[in-house]
Amino acid sequence: MERDNVGLAAIVVSYNDDYKIKEWYDNYQFYKDAVDLLVIADNGSESAFLEKVKSYFPTAILLELGINLGSTHAYNEAIKYVIKNNLADTIMLIGNDMKIRSEDVLRMYRVLQKDTSIAMIGPVILKKDSMIIDGVGYHFNKHYAMHGFYAGEQYNENNFMEEIIETEAMAGGMNIVPCSIYRKLGMQDEKLFMYADEVDTSIRIHKKGYKIAVDTHALAWHQHINKPGRSVRSPYVPFLIDRNNTYIARKHYGIGRGMYMLSYTILSSLRIVVISGFKSEQIQNAKMRIKGALNGFRGKMTLPQGLWI
Repeated sequence: MERDNVGLAAIVVSYNDDYKIKEWYDNYQFYKDAVDLLVIADNGSESAFLEKVKSYFPTAILLELGINLGSTHAYNEAIKYVIKNNLADTIMLIGNDMKIRSEDVLRMYRVLQKDTSIAMIGPVILKKDSMIIDGVGYHFNKHYAMHGFYAGEQYNENNFMEEIIETEAMAGGMNIVPCSIYRKLGMQDEKLFMYADEVDTSIRIHKKGYKIAVDTHALAWHQHINKPGRSVRSPYVPFLIDRNNTYIARKHYGIGRGMYMLSYTILSSLRIVVISGFKSEQIQNAKMRIKGALNGFRGKMTLPQGLWI
C-alpha cells in the first residue's frame, strides 16, 4: 500500500469555545511546526466566536458547519474535506485541550510512513500538567467501557523498552491515521454522539486486519479545560453512554450481545438504586441509563431534545 507524500493535516473541532481559546492557541504552538495545515471544523458557533477563531488562527482552514451534530460529524466533515481536496496523506485528530510536542507528532508520522500495517497511532496520554499516565493505549471491557493501560502510574520512559507497541484502542481526540485508511474503513459512525466512538473505530480497524499502535516515547497532555459554571453533569450523560455501548454491542456482535448489554444495564442500574436507599438522584440516573440502553438496542440513535453536554 503506497501513500501520497503530501503531508500531515491536524483537525480540531470547536463550538463556542471562547472560554478556552487562549489555552487552545497555546496548545497549538507546541505542535504547529509538525503539521502542514490546520483544519478547524466548527459546529455552528456564534459569529463573535468565529471572528475570534479567525484572528487566533489566520492560516487555518475554517469549516463553518452551521449546526452542532456532535464532534464525530464535525471530524467526518473535515476528514472528507481533506481527502477530497488531496490536502494531506495523513490526518491527526486532536482536541483543542490536548498539548503535544512537534517532535513527537513527527515521530508518529514517520512510523506510519514506514509500517503500513498500522492504521492508527497515538502517544502516551498524561493527565493535566503532570507525568501521571492516563493511558499507554487503551482497552475496553466486556461492557465497552474504556480504560487506559498503566493509568495512574508515574510515566518513566525507561519502563518501555519497545518504543512502538500494539494496543486495543486509542483516544478519539488524539490519534494519527493515514488518509488511505479512511478510504478503506469509511468515516466514523455519526450515530455515536459524544461517547464510544473510539471503541467503534478500534473494532472496525481490527476487523480489517490492521493494527493500532502507541509510541511509548511520545507524550501528550490532556488539559481538560472546563467551561466556567458547568459543575453539574448533564442528565443525558448516562443516557448516551449506555445507549452507545448497547448499540455497539448489537452492531458488531449481534442481537445476543445487544441483549446482554441491555440486561446488564437494567440490572446494574436497579442494584445501584437499591444500594443507595432509593435516592431520587439514583432513580433518575437509572431511568436515563435504561432508556438509553433500550434506544441503543433498537438502533434509535437520534439526539434527544434539550441535550447539553
